[in-house]
Amino acid sequence: MTVPIDSLPTVHSVIIGPSGMGKSWTVGTWLLKLAEAGVRVVVVDPHGDYLRWAGIVGAQVLKVPEEVPEDLAEVLRQSQWFRRLLAELGSTDGADVSNWLEQRAAEKGLSPRTVPVSGRHVVFDITALSADSAAADALGSRSSSYT
Repeated sequence: MTVPIDSLPTVHSVIIGPSGMGKSWTVGTWLLKLAEAGVRVVVVDPHGDYLRWAGIVGAQVLKVPEEVPEDLAEVLRQSQWFRRLLAELGSTDGADVSNWLEQRAAEKGLSPRTVPVSGRHVVFDITALSADSAAADALGSRSSSYT
């Protein structure tokens, strides 16, 4: 039996503590358990905290904005959390986000390339966007890990 994460009444939790106390380790452990249970995990990683986890589970890592999913609209459509991110960016579809990412990449002198999403688990490494003041303003402080 499977239960779609998006159908749960709430998936919110709070992990509070000073630096070095294991917050990212705790989330990584939860993500590992979800992956082992067969749940497809998609992580938006603003600080590079889950790249090690990606290596452990063999997750595909996309370095946004340099790399964007080939079918971004479909990837975004599959997750309630990405739909919320789209709303925060003032977008209603993947095309708007693709244009926004292309602008961020151009500002950094990058030529974004589309990459097929082939892995069961995906980590969107947005560390480059986190350092970008325009991106940080658009994403706000709500960017974090989502499944």
